[in-house]
Amino acid sequence: MARLQGVVVAAVAAMIVIVLLVMQARLNAMSDTVKQLQTTLQYSQQTGGAALVAGSDASAHGARGARGDVDDALGQSVDQLTHMVQQLQGAFKALSAALDDQAVQQEQLKHNIEQHQQHQGGPQHAQGQQQQDQPAKAAPAESEDDDDAFSHSISERDPRRLCIAVPSAARPGAPMDLILSRLKSLREEIDGHKDRVVLRQAYSARNNVQQRQYARQLGFVVEVDTVGWKDLNAPDIKLTLGDPIDRVRWRSRQVADFAMTLKRCAEFNVTHVLLLEDDASPAKNFTTKMFNRISALPTQDFGYVSLYSGLNPPPPAPWRELTAKDDEGWFHGGDGRHGAVALLMHRKHVPGLADFLLENKLERPVDWLIPGYFGAMLRLRNFELIPNLAQHISSHSTLSKNKNREKWKSHSFVYDEAEQQQQ
Repeated sequence: MARLQGVVVAAVAAMIVIVLLVMQARLNAMSDTVKQLQTTLQYSQQTGGAALVAGSDASAHGARGARGDVDDALGQSVDQLTHMVQQLQGAFKALSAALDDQAVQQEQLKHNIEQHQQHQGGPQHAQGQQQQDQPAKAAPAESEDDDDAFSHSISERDPRRLCIAVPSAARPGAPMDLILSRLKSLREEIDGHKDRVVLRQAYSARNNVQQRQYARQLGFVVEVDTVGWKDLNAPDIKLTLGDPIDRVRWRSRQVADFAMTLKRCAEFNVTHVLLLEDDASPAKNFTTKMFNRISALPTQDFGYVSLYSGLNPPPPAPWRELTAKDDEGWFHGGDGRHGAVALLMHRKHVPGLADFLLENKLERPVDWLIPGYFGAMLRLRNFELIPNLAQHISSHSTLSKNKNREKWKSHSFVYDEAEQQQQ
């Protein structure tokens, strides 16, 4: 892949050089033409002036005709120059795109090699790497059953309890420090740094290098979509829910990106997977609280448990059962406004869920498909934890047309319950 990208970049660069040489030759020719036209113009002005003095209308008409020819020639020269500039801009754009893709691939390969070297280096190397990354608060080194990019199967030794799947897309207007602060808060609230985190950048976020570099410093697994969902660019895609085509494309890409992030988490040897949107802020020590609270649910064979709800007011109970509702043969999560902000599920259900999302990405939004899969297809019970353990904080949507996002804030979220009780 890297060799192919090198060939592509070299070809694009050669094309730009050829365009520049052709452009230089044409500019030289145009310069000579302009000089000749200027000479002709001066001559015609002199001829026209003499004719006017002599009272010759024919000579004046000839001078005006010469000026018209000059104007036409200059106009054609400008058009040619504009066309060449457009060609050059297109060539530079193609080169830039090729270089961006190559940089992403090289960055991923470099990270994989570093992970492999750490895996091969043993405990002493891992300890040294941990000390080196300490200023950035990187995660502790993994044990020998570490599932890195070179793993081909799930280790059955020492299973971890949780993988957090974080799909991330571009959010127009969102400050970079806000984006990075969310990653930092997530790392800080994972008790003991023992839980895995997979950050998958959607195609729209593929150029956000700073985000993925910081995520890797924090010990997260990072993947980048450099291809996108080209099938959604077709002009005749299926329109559903009465949404315009741009909204169908947006929500369908979101469904597909969520599915691929979940698939990556399901590759690890964990008991649970938490789907967490990149604009969600977790409560203090939320993973410990989450597992303590789900143990008190009426069943452990649940479909999903939501850590968030935009419903106001919340019921006075430690949990609420959610009922999927039928809508023209499709099911959604009811009136709780739970979205897909923070949903916990058993890993064993994730591969089937991800396939279901990919197969039906055009049909309904992700926050309809997930409740429908668990409630209507698997016939499993679903719940919400109260108070909520995640807050929907973003004022910058991945779709710029989405407004009034303050209405989606949780009204039962408490960051630190102990501190609140003291007050």
